[in-house]
Formats: sequence, structure tokens, C-alpha cells
Amino acid sequence: PKLFSDQAGLIKVKTIKVKTRYYPNKKVPSIILSGQWLEQAGFSIGTTVEVQAFENGLKLSIENEE
Repeated sequence: PKLFSDQAGLIKVKTIKVKTRYYPNKKVPSIILSGQWLEQAGFSIGTTVEVQAFENGLKLSIENEE
């Protein structure tokens, strides 16, 4: 992965594979993220996460607790 000097606050760059998860009569893509770096980025256990899917990527954001 490329790192850009303008990525302020960058904590980690990680390359992972999309794996298979099995549902009854169906295989679906699955991505699992884990590690202490998630907490460093503000994703502590129990945090609600918003996932936005784009044509060529995903954006994960912490949902504001109101």
C-alpha cells in the first residue's frame, strides 16, 4: 500500500485478503479487522461503526453517540 505524507494521524496500513463466509446454501465475501491498532484509532469494544461502501473501497467511521 502507498503511504502519503498528507495522511495526518495515520496509525496503520494493513493489507488483508477478502475471505469466504458460509451461509446456508451461499458463500459471501468477508473482511475481518482486529488488533490493538483499532482501539488506537478510536474503535474500542462496543463502538458503533458506520460502513460506507463505494465502487472501489470502504470507509469506516465511528458513529456519533447522541
